[in-house]
Amino acid sequence: MLSRIDSAIEIYGYLGCRATIPCTRHLLARNAGAFPAIVSFKDGEVFSFYRGTGDHVGHSNIQMISSKDAGETWSEPVNIAPEGVDPRNPAVGVIEPNTIVVLYGIRHTNDKMVVTKWEMKYRISRDRGKTWSDARDIPSPPGWTYCSSGGGNNLTSDEGGLIGNIFGLEGDNRYYDSSQMMSEWWAFPMYFSDLKETWEPVMSPFLGSDEIDYFETSKGWGAAIRNGGVKQHGTYVSYFSGEWSKPKMIFEDGLGPTRITKLPGALLATIGRRRYPYGAQAMLSYDEGETWDRETLILLAGNCGEGTKQHDNGYASSTYLPDGHILSVWYKNYSDAPYFENTGRIYTLEMAKYKWEDLKRVASNA
Repeated sequence: MLSRIDSAIEIYGYLGCRATIPCTRHLLARNAGAFPAIVSFKDGEVFSFYRGTGDHVGHSNIQMISSKDAGETWSEPVNIAPEGVDPRNPAVGVIEPNTIVVLYGIRHTNDKMVVTKWEMKYRISRDRGKTWSDARDIPSPPGWTYCSSGGGNNLTSDEGGLIGNIFGLEGDNRYYDSSQMMSEWWAFPMYFSDLKETWEPVMSPFLGSDEIDYFETSKGWGAAIRNGGVKQHGTYVSYFSGEWSKPKMIFEDGLGPTRITKLPGALLATIGRRRYPYGAQAMLSYDEGETWDRETLILLAGNCGEGTKQHDNGYASSTYLPDGHILSVWYKNYSDAPYFENTGRIYTLEMAKYKWEDLKRVASNA
């Protein structure tokens, strides 16, 4: 960890800022941090994975840091995916008591940065990140090209396995198609079997768009979907009961992707915000994602963007700890009011640590 400060999170409603709750802010990475994911074990050990260079595209790596004291101090970064290619969008899950699985895509480009090949990879650690399996391939099915896992999403635990997602384009070698649109991407819900150590499709694929986070409900599975094939950054929700329901917009254009974290009695949506005040926010639902408490808009970080050229920020992700704290991470590449010195115009990975009890105290519907 590079720095830590005591701070506050602002809570907004229709009439403006109506409350604050205390938090600590942590600078976890400088000149790095895109597409972060954060996960934890039941004893409170925490892991975060992110892009290890200060850019959005190009040769890079995926790095991992860990904390044994609920996010107060962090290890030095460890490389999980190699430099020299463009590994992207880590999706991470834990299986008790000691297993971590990371799923990611590798984008190969030519000297003009045109994509020439995609690969889907995953690695497994059985000792909480101390050692890792070799990278394993997930081959595309006939007639499809697997491309990406979506950035920063947490793989959802499910009785000895994990639910995650891989995006695919219809047709072989579609990565050569420079005209591909996000609305053409198909979402493949995938199940990682801890016993077999393999990924297999589960539930029917659907025409989604980009970056999906699955969450469990009392009626089955839900999916928070960026774009929904319609808008640039809106978030939709769909539910699976034999087939997928029609997507319904829950967060408007400029808010996404969304990651869902289960809290006692609520769901927390942690949202990348690519409109003013650019940065990261969160919102609560008490009915399994059908509706959201818009009088408790939790602004984790603001002023992390500018116009259309300096808005590369967000991909916020959260985890809930046994002691009642929430840890939320996000990245930014610009801020006109940085929380940390000398971070105004560089990529950073930042985190807020705050209490669920404090949030419930000011939530309008808790």
